[in-house]
Amino acid sequence: MRATTAFLATTPFSMFMFEELHDLHVYCGTTIVYGGIIHTIAHLLRWADQGNMFHLLFTDRSGISGAFIIASCILICFPMMFWKTIRFELRKFTHYLFYIFVIALCFHAPASAVPNGGFAPYVFSILLLWTMLDSLYVYIYMTEKIETTVFNVLPTGIQLTMDVSDRFRKSGEQGGYCYVCFPWIDKNQWHAFSLFENPVNPRQRQIFMQKTGDWTTAVHESLTRNTNRPIWVQGPFPSPYSNSIEYDNQLLVASGIGITPALSVIRRAHQEGARRPNLVWMVRDPHMLEFFMQESYLESGRGWTLVYYTGKQPFVANENMENQNSNICVIHGRPELESVIPAIIQGIETGKGLPEQHGPSKKQQAVVELAEELVRLEMKSGELSSQEKIAHLTRHARKLGFLFTDLVSALEDVLVDEHRHRSNLVVDDGNACMGAIDEEAATVATTASSQDASVCRIYRQDSILKQLPSTASRLSSRDLMKGSKKKNKYAPPTEKDLTTGLLKKRTDPLFTPWESQEGSSEFVKQMPEIEKERWGILYCGGAKILESKLAHIAEDLDLDFHTESFAW
Repeated sequence: MRATTAFLATTPFSMFMFEELHDLHVYCGTTIVYGGIIHTIAHLLRWADQGNMFHLLFTDRSGISGAFIIASCILICFPMMFWKTIRFELRKFTHYLFYIFVIALCFHAPASAVPNGGFAPYVFSILLLWTMLDSLYVYIYMTEKIETTVFNVLPTGIQLTMDVSDRFRKSGEQGGYCYVCFPWIDKNQWHAFSLFENPVNPRQRQIFMQKTGDWTTAVHESLTRNTNRPIWVQGPFPSPYSNSIEYDNQLLVASGIGITPALSVIRRAHQEGARRPNLVWMVRDPHMLEFFMQESYLESGRGWTLVYYTGKQPFVANENMENQNSNICVIHGRPELESVIPAIIQGIETGKGLPEQHGPSKKQQAVVELAEELVRLEMKSGELSSQEKIAHLTRHARKLGFLFTDLVSALEDVLVDEHRHRSNLVVDDGNACMGAIDEEAATVATTASSQDASVCRIYRQDSILKQLPSTASRLSSRDLMKGSKKKNKYAPPTEKDLTTGLLKKRTDPLFTPWESQEGSSEFVKQMPEIEKERWGILYCGGAKILESKLAHIAEDLDLDFHTESFAW
């Protein structure tokens, strides 16, 4: 009932819906098949004792329909017990025997048998019709053709970027999941994947499929050469991760490809700037990890991002990846979730471990970008005049949302510190760097309009920059940002050297949630109930052991826990 669920999720009835539908589905299937087997055996024994088993089994409506019911039920449920060894296509095909199961139930007991099963013809007929109409609605009105799709092929997976319709974007909340069909692979196969928004283009949705089974391997192999062939998409449908909006502080735990629904939550929180999405991601695929870090999908200024790399292949994050945001920490090994989760909560609740205190503010980030731009300009010292440099920096600062005059002081502090380290100059309270306004600045000051004073101040600060060309032209942005005190000889920087990291030495972490924090579990347990209600743990991934551990942690700390799974 995917269309029905998607509709109810947009109404007040969503407050009363059971979100863990996958667990409910498994529980109901298990109960029905074992209950059906016991029911069948009991009737067969009774009929055998009465001596009319053959007559009732093959001529009576209850016996004939019962045979179809139990046979279809076993064929639907038992292959799922061996889901790791039986192909997905076969397991899904057997689920279509559900229609035989329901039709047989409609004839299993006569309507006159009320209250002993006489309701079955009415109830199951309504449910069957409802299910068929729901499926037809999804197939016709919630399915769309994506004519042009962008594929980003990695060694172990594929990122798919697609333009979706207004209906798709407006249906429900951000994120969720969809079903995808590649007709040039198999017209009868639809596979579920979590959706996340393209941070660059809000009109686009993205999915990431890891090469794990026959179908995903076939898709991966077919994309070794560029293609623009269309695909079909059904959805979007709400997922348990939609519960993230119910919490001010979110603990997003993911394993492997389970990171994708968390990306949507992080993106939404980043846009709103109100919630704290704290991510704990366990991943062993270095290609997937590198891709998501380089594309800046994991950036979240108000939440911790702890990435635990568990792969066998060596993975070393380059400096650009490490310095994008000081809240992103790559740790080699498996996490001790029993200590990591309460440590994050304690740090935020007490204010001792607020993520934004360990990451650059918007103004600091603007200073970073201006410093990088300055290095580029100094590299072109023979091509641009001082006035052109100032004009360029002023425009660049305006694009970042600041006046250049508001950033000059912070930029001066950083450059003076670095200049001291590199050239060992004696600078007494910055006086040696200020100097008098040179002839060019004076000329500009006398001919400028109402901004004369500001321009003069900028050019006065530019006197700092004019003492740095010999040094700055030899320093890469990486060296300038690190603040190293070594007096090496530096080769001319390349464009690749211009990486972000200016604030690394200024934002050394004081609080480390990935390390054991004494008393954090007891702190969380003693929190008032009204404060605990603001926290929620959400998990997506295929590791049942990890899911069970998180459920135990959530129960121990008295926190809400939701899980998303496509464990077919």
